[in-house]
Amino acid sequence: MTTSSPVPYTLLDVINAFGQREMSKAQPYLAGAVKNLSISGDEISATVQGTERSPYRVDITVSSDSRKGVVFYSDCTCPVGEGCKHVVATLLMVLKHQVLVQRSAGDRAAVLRWAEAFKTCATQKPGKEALIYRIRLSAQHSPYAQLDMEKARLAADGRPHLDSAKSWSNVDGALRNRPGFVRDEDLPILKLIYNPSSSFLALNQAPDVLMELLLATGRLYLDEGKEPLHLAEARAATIQWLEQGHRVQPRLLVEPDAPTF
Repeated sequence: MTTSSPVPYTLLDVINAFGQREMSKAQPYLAGAVKNLSISGDEISATVQGTERSPYRVDITVSSDSRKGVVFYSDCTCPVGEGCKHVVATLLMVLKHQVLVQRSAGDRAAVLRWAEAFKTCATQKPGKEALIYRIRLSAQHSPYAQLDMEKARLAADGRPHLDSAKSWSNVDGALRNRPGFVRDEDLPILKLIYNPSSSFLALNQAPDVLMELLLATGRLYLDEGKEPLHLAEARAATIQWLEQGHRVQPRLLVEPDAPTF
C-alpha cells in the first residue's frame, strides 16, 4: 500500500454510508482480494479480484459535507459500478492496514494506549455505567456463537461490576437516542449487529471487523469469564478436516498449541 496522508474517514463513516449488508458482502474480500492500494489526500484506488478473470478497478474520493458528514464518491469497473462490495472492501482494507501500522509501532504505542486508559479511569465517576459484551458458545459445539450485551455499573477504577450487570438489548433505541452508557466506540458495533427483525445477535456480520471493534473496547468477555479478552500474538495455523459420520468438520490446529472453542 502506498500512502501520503492519514486516512480521512473512520469505520463508523463506512457503516453509515453503506450499511450492514454491504459490510458483510465485503468481508470475504479482505482475505487477499484487495491489492494495489493507494491513498493520496482524499483519493483512494485499488484493484479487487472479483468473479471475473481480471480484477476490478476501484476509485474512491472521500469528501466532507457539513450536513451529511463524510461522503464517499466511488467508481468500480464491476457491473454495479459504484457503492458496491468492492468499494467497501477497499475502504475496510485501508482501515485494516492503518491498524496494522499502529500495532507495528511497538512499545511506545502500547504505553500511549495505557496512559490514555489510565487518564480515562482517573476521570471516571463512580456509579457510571457501560456496556459489556459476552460471547456465548453453543453447548452442542456449533460453529456459531451468540453475542449478548449487558449494562454494568463501573467501579472507581473503571472496571465493570460483572456480578450485578443486567441484560440489555435496546439497540434500536440507542441508535435513535444514544444513552450515556453507550460510548463512541460502541456505536459501530451496534450498527453492525443491529437486526430489526431478530433479537438474536450473531457474530457473522463482518466478523473480522466486528471482533476487532469488540476487543478494542476492553469490555469483551467469554461466557461468564471475569477477565476481558484481548488480542494475543499471531500464531501459525492449519485446518484439519475430521470425518464425523456423513459429515466433514474442520478443526483448527495452531502453533504453539492453544485451547480452541
